[in-house]
Amino acid sequence: MKKETYEKIFSDTFQDALHDFTKNPIHNIFGKSPISYIADFCESDEFFKEHIRVVFSELTDFPCTMVVCDDRETLYTKFHSMRLSEQIDNLVEEMKKKETPHPDEMNNFVQVFLLSMVQCLLENMSKS
Repeated sequence: MKKETYEKIFSDTFQDALHDFTKNPIHNIFGKSPISYIADFCESDEFFKEHIRVVFSELTDFPCTMVVCDDRETLYTKFHSMRLSEQIDNLVEEMKKKETPHPDEMNNFVQVFLLSMVQCLLENMSKS
């Protein structure tokens, strides 16, 4: 994906993924969930947003059409490697040091958020 295309759709992708936690009833079936509180916190946290932007730019740093099976396989392979990377571990640890609500849920939030980001990224790629 071209860098310009990525930068154009990242903001929408990031917001869509965060709003999924506050708007999707499955995350709040018994009242506001810890994940929703963390999503609210991360929405205004520039460190979190910038870290996710950098990590995801690496994920999309190849000529991707998503029409070819090889492109999809490359994306998913890179995505799963990213989820287990030291960068993500560092992000989780840094966010735990902040006054993040429910710090014990931060790793769970980040992993679910990354999945949501990929879903929103693919949706936004199909629109552009």
